[in-house]
Amino acid sequence: MFPENTMPAFEGAYEAGFSGIELDVWESRKGDIMVFHDSTTGRMCQGKSNKIWNVNASSRTKSRYLIPYNDGTTVIPTLQEVLKTAGKHPGTILIHIKPKTGKYSLSKAGVKKIIRLIKKYKVKDRAVVFSSSESDMKRFVKKGVRVGMQTSRLSRKKINKSIRWLQKNKGDTLVITRMTGIRQDDCGRKLVKYCHKRGIQIGTYYTLTYEDYEYLSSIGADFAMSDWYLPDQDN
Repeated sequence: MFPENTMPAFEGAYEAGFSGIELDVWESRKGDIMVFHDSTTGRMCQGKSNKIWNVNASSRTKSRYLIPYNDGTTVIPTLQEVLKTAGKHPGTILIHIKPKTGKYSLSKAGVKKIIRLIKKYKVKDRAVVFSSSESDMKRFVKKGVRVGMQTSRLSRKKINKSIRWLQKNKGDTLVITRMTGIRQDDCGRKLVKYCHKRGIQIGTYYTLTYEDYEYLSSIGADFAMSDWYLPDQDN
């Protein structure tokens, strides 16, 4: 329906009544915080592929970086634009900090800018910054913003390690990357209860089917992320 990580998608989610949004952020070489999933522009944009950190608030209007949408195009949004819109609507804002890759890494200035924008648009009680990297997330700890942890680990022992990190650093959100992770015999409802007793909300990063939604609801999970919805369903 909408191209992912774009303003039409976020605005459409709010209009459809979703309880929150999830977005992926990268810092451009010029310091802009851009909202985009991939590390390269090839899959989403209409021109020759480039590294996403070479795209900034000024260059995003070049034809090669425009994202096809309906009969026209839309631009790669900035975090500032997304939070400005999100600040006008209720619901959780899950902000995925993309990990170090190749020559890319989020700078100290980038961390400060993300924190500053969350506070500027008065969403610090609803926005959760999360990543799979403990070292990346450590930079957001005790900075006045909510912190989460993403894990793709397929053993309860390793998942518990992420939970202990959250407890130690006063984080409140655990994101399970795969449905297979939360469906393990020693996870499911047991894992949800374990998290809730420790003041941690828990959900999945990518939910593929409506049956997945039903399962998550049955075990008391707090959220489910996806890039689609069924308009004829109640939730």
